[in-house]
Amino acid sequence: YADVEHVELARDVVTPLASPAFVREHGPFDKPEDLEGVPLLRSPLEPWRTWFAATALDWAEPSEGSQFNDIGLMCDAASAGMGVALVRLKLGAPWLENGTLVRLFDADTASPHAHYLCWRTGTMDRWECAAFADWLRKTMA
Repeated sequence: YADVEHVELARDVVTPLASPAFVREHGPFDKPEDLEGVPLLRSPLEPWRTWFAATALDWAEPSEGSQFNDIGLMCDAASAGMGVALVRLKLGAPWLENGTLVRLFDADTASPHAHYLCWRTGTMDRWECAAFADWLRKTMA
């Protein structure tokens, strides 16, 4: 972010998630290689190659199947049984908490993405902006 000031708020890990029904139908998923041949839901926001590399899978980025530009829609699709989604745990928490998605493995990988707060130079001179940024940093910690 060369043209703005910024601070990193949070990092997260990614892991494959699927619906319990999908796991019953297509599982068991004991090791990452068990994903071979199952539909992998895709998103340019969270590419599979990061997780593949971290789990020693020499697989190419999936080029077929449903693709989503919204992680929430991808989680909804996975919870409907359309396939396995690679999701940041903080973003997938609501689906995990209500049981519509489950983790397939304990293999988490650091997401290549992070959440940042960005602002134009001088913005933090305003007390309300500085107070909001401070609150947001504490909330995200």
